[in-house]
Amino acid sequence: MLRPQLGDALAILSDVELLNAYGARDAWQLTDQLARLELGDTRDVARHQALAASGTVVVAWLTADDGAVTEEVADAARSWLAAAASEPSP
Repeated sequence: MLRPQLGDALAILSDVELLNAYGARDAWQLTDQLARLELGDTRDVARHQALAASGTVVVAWLTADDGAVTEEVADAARSWLAAAASEPSP
């Protein structure tokens, strides 16, 4: 239910014309710039992206039948811990 909506949002934010208009290289940089320009606020988009990406791998591992810890899962867990421990931007 949520996945298609997120996919649609990322597709819009990845539109080349929109990225070029704001001088962004990807949807995440665009989100960061829009928050700063339009809302007058900054968010640590890279930190949240790292938490989401690594968290996705860890959650997928938790739901797997075999439960084997691969190097990918170990790397994702380390990345998640590092991002979670880093000081968030105000």
